[in-house]
Amino acid sequence: MLTAADLLAAGTVDLELMAYLMRCMHRGASVITCAGPGGTGKTTLLGALLCFLPPDIELKVVHGGESYQDGGVCYLCHELGHGWFSYLWGADARALLEVAEAADRRYCATTAHADDLDELRQLLTATEIALSYRTFAHLDLVIFMRRFARFGRPLRRVTMVYRGTGDPRQSHDLVCRWDGGTDAFVWPRPDGDGLQTAAPVEDELEDYRAFLEFLLRERIVRVADVRKAVLDFYSQMI
Repeated sequence: MLTAADLLAAGTVDLELMAYLMRCMHRGASVITCAGPGGTGKTTLLGALLCFLPPDIELKVVHGGESYQDGGVCYLCHELGHGWFSYLWGADARALLEVAEAADRRYCATTAHADDLDELRQLLTATEIALSYRTFAHLDLVIFMRRFARFGRPLRRVTMVYRGTGDPRQSHDLVCRWDGGTDAFVWPRPDGDGLQTAAPVEDELEDYRAFLEFLLRERIVRVADVRKAVLDFYSQMI
């Protein structure tokens, strides 16, 4: 599996965006990574983000039929779909996603085939899964990816990152998007006046950026080594 350092080196995300995603995962977030075609990298991205879970959160792979009542757990479904290991659909998928509304440190993590937020909303709220609009708005992180070729080289980029609002009338705010013309990640300014390449919460990300730079500098790329470094970093932040 690839880790945060690999994705940074490949340009799938930049340092600012990965620091933002790491902070979200550290604070506790339900997350869904999305792309239309298979092989885009949504599972790889999700795996890299799960390395950033808080130390007191247990990761559990689910298969359907779970009660999802245990606190301090991130419930992982490999994909919302049919017919494979840890794939969920219908009522089982709905039960997993409803964990996103829990207030006792329960989270969900999964992937889905969707190209944009409207397509994802339609997929999850249609009759087969029948997720409520209120629950959809509680999905903390919704991330979209794209695979393409440039100068004959296959590339992958995170294209849009949304943050859940909890309000079904405006379920998610756009946090960051990829600009294909400049191959840069841009963020809405807090005052709504245009875009910028630094996150509006830049000062709050300083420690996370420094940690990610440490991973790159020391070439820490193996999953077990990244997870150990993450736990050491979190322990120093307390």
